[in-house]
Amino acid sequence: MRKLLGAAVAVSALFAAMPAQAGTFLGVYTTFGGAPLSASINFTTDDAVNAVGGHDVLSIGGAVDGDAITGLVANPNQPFSAISSDGLWQYDNVYFDGAQQLDLWGLLFTTASGGEYNLYGNSPGNFTLYASHNGQFGANSNGSFNIAAVPETATWAMVLFGFGAMGVAMRRRPAVSFA
Repeated sequence: MRKLLGAAVAVSALFAAMPAQAGTFLGVYTTFGGAPLSASINFTTDDAVNAVGGHDVLSIGGAVDGDAITGLVANPNQPFSAISSDGLWQYDNVYFDGAQQLDLWGLLFTTASGGEYNLYGNSPGNFTLYASHNGQFGANSNGSFNIAAVPETATWAMVLFGFGAMGVAMRRRPAVSFA
């Protein structure tokens, strides 16, 4: 039992010493009133709080109306806003903790069909997803963007280790005699 306890302390210390990883989030954009443009979006942020009080979005994936998201449009002014190369979008690619997760500049990303999309926040719980293709604005809709954090790999490892340690401890428990 002491060996098991020692191993648990060593593994806990190892995980505690690991640097925090970037946040990973999964969001589902749903339009109000059944309008076009629904999306399932996953994105990763930097752990550090940036100069504007948010977190830089590092990568993005998912799909908009079945069109695969191929990447985030790089922001040369990160974390401040920039203008897209076609001049259509002002964006910052910053995620904020709290009620207003995306600001008015939002996330700018591309899809497999060659489209660009900007997902931005109007107010807490109200977002706009706007499309452009070949330098022209396209469909847009207002909706909700429900975001959930995805646990880090180290968190899952600690949970699995804990269950394994409990199983080992229960297995090694001496049998109780009722004689």
